Amino acid sequence: MLPLPLPPQAASAAIKANATPARTDPRRSCKRAPFISPPRSSQQCPTRQVYSAVLHHSEGSVQECRCLKKERAMQLNRAKILKKGEALIDERRYAEAERLYQEAIRQRPKDVKLYAALARLLMRHMKRAKHADQVIAHALKLDRSDYEVLREAAELCFRKDDLVAAKKYAKDSLVRGGNDPDTLYVAATVFEKLDEFDEAVECLDRVLKKRPDHLPSRILHAKCIRSLGRLDESASICRNILETHPNSLKVMGIYSESVKFKEGDPHVENLENTIIPALRDQGRDVALQTALKCLAKSRLDTGQHEEAFLLFKEAKELLPSQHDRAKQKTYVAELKANVAIADYFGRATYDEERPVLIVGMPRVGSTLLEQVIASHPQTAAVGESGALRSLLPFLGVPQANGAEMSKLIKTVSEEKLGLVRQAYLEQTANRRPGALRVVDKNLHNFELLGLFARMFPEARIIHARRDPMDNCVACYLQRLSKWHSYTDDLTSLGQYYREHIELMAHWKKVLPNPIMEVPYENMVADTEGMARKVIDFLGLEWDDACLNFQETENRAKTLSVWQVRQPIYKSSVKRWKKYEAHLDALKKELQPFYPNGFDD
Repeated sequence: MLPLPLPPQAASAAIKANATPARTDPRRSCKRAPFISPPRSSQQCPTRQVYSAVLHHSEGSVQECRCLKKERAMQLNRAKILKKGEALIDERRYAEAERLYQEAIRQRPKDVKLYAALARLLMRHMKRAKHADQVIAHALKLDRSDYEVLREAAELCFRKDDLVAAKKYAKDSLVRGGNDPDTLYVAATVFEKLDEFDEAVECLDRVLKKRPDHLPSRILHAKCIRSLGRLDESASICRNILETHPNSLKVMGIYSESVKFKEGDPHVENLENTIIPALRDQGRDVALQTALKCLAKSRLDTGQHEEAFLLFKEAKELLPSQHDRAKQKTYVAELKANVAIADYFGRATYDEERPVLIVGMPRVGSTLLEQVIASHPQTAAVGESGALRSLLPFLGVPQANGAEMSKLIKTVSEEKLGLVRQAYLEQTANRRPGALRVVDKNLHNFELLGLFARMFPEARIIHARRDPMDNCVACYLQRLSKWHSYTDDLTSLGQYYREHIELMAHWKKVLPNPIMEVPYENMVADTEGMARKVIDFLGLEWDDACLNFQETENRAKTLSVWQVRQPIYKSSVKRWKKYEAHLDALKKELQPFYPNGFDD
């Protein structure tokens, strides 16, 4: 093999030295020469370009030879720049790395890989997403086929929560650079956020074949496996990671959601005796909050209810709540005041009954309900899909803006409705072909039912409910994401519960959709009876498979993925009584639901 591009004279000499007798066409002999056989790699391979340069020169195409050698030189120079930039980033010299990339781009304004590197720096390390957005937008204008640019575009959209665009760019990047581990990992993060866990696991399996020690991929792999309901496998992956990274709170969090803790778990002991004291000493309240919630979960699992409650309380009080009580109250009030029955009369009909929404508060037995439905052979489940909420950026509606949402419900065009319908159906498409009903159990879609009814006025909605005190206490004693910040204190939690009930009562009055209420207590007391009612509500014939829901392979990403694999139990009814001494603030907010007292 030729190690580097040769100057024209040297290239000619090399060809002559290896040529066949004069009677043979020198061009054909050049093509047959073993040292210029193109290697088995992509056309972008620098070595292939060297051979191509030699070949073009021997054929008299001097200009093409010069172009190819220039491209090779640019690649070598770019590689040095990128390597230097990565070294600066490793040393956290981000401003110097930015100047390096900017100067390189000034010299080569069409080199999109430099743009990709700059965008990655701005986005991941400098928290300047707006500037990264501008860089990627320009790079896409120059070249929409470069997989690195597409990968950074996917990650940027992911960080902006524009999952529709993120998925498009991720899939395009896989087509063009599907063997690149970084590209596979970014695609996996997008698929996981969209609840497309099978696709995410497929990408991560390929990453881990190339980089078996890549920690972010191992962690995301465990999380996706857990979300698919393969709890033992997820727990095993977590234990393997904890052997070498015993203080990883990310892994500990996934582990705590994959197991029912037993006394003497060594990872819990490490959490209690090593991690938490160190975090207290260091004043790392964010990490300490996560650690305390994991420890609290272990106490719940081992029946230490009082200590579990106090640990959750301590964790929630460590940091200021991010819940905007006034904003949520205004959102609900504006929807109730502005959206009416008249907004749904006289509209063009759309006969589509496949979508089924399960809505309500967390911890209402929605996973049990979803799995009962998903066990029916004519249904499918897509878990807690973000499909409906992901449409808001396209429709130009900010999150939790009641005035803008009300206006959209009244004025959205049929053309836009057609586009968002198709986008929703594509995002919630399931691998069970021919499914007549597809269940989406993103519970907080109750906030978006006004829009959903404009999209699918024939679709069915199930409102999962539970005793208010049991429901709120179960939410309080749970490791919930930042989107559930209303659970940070009992007063906010009670207020949010009330507003959720008020908004659902309004939707039931004004929406054209069939809405069924399913109380958790009824589902527990008479599972078959309630299951039959639900299947009938969905317009399907009963199937006994619905009673074997623990065995269903439909996706079950949920806060309670462990419980749905267990037999039905009734111990969670009136469970709040165990914590009654701590619940005065919650009782005050929920008193209207108990006109005869809390003991009735």
